[in-house]
Amino acid sequence: MLRPTGHTVELADPPDPALLVSQPIAGVVPPVSARVRLAHPMDEALRLAPPAIGTHHPDGPDATIVEIGGNDAEQLATYLFGLGARPKDIRDSQR
Repeated sequence: MLRPTGHTVELADPPDPALLVSQPIAGVVPPVSARVRLAHPMDEALRLAPPAIGTHHPDGPDATIVEIGGNDAEQLATYLFGLGARPKDIRDSQR
């Protein structure tokens, strides 16, 4: 049984839980990162690459920019290919 232990609080501007989870824990930055444009609307991109592994920004109604990191370039490229990114997308993201 749950019982309140204090006063209820209504937050005027609550934080976005997905954004909080997607931020690097304790400032850990992956050794390799990329910023790629996926030809998927935001809702589809979030299903392909969950918020816990990258940050997402809409780029119009039919595309999403995903910032994602990995342990090495090969592992990251393999993952991005699996999301449907093209070689040019990945190469351009490394510049």
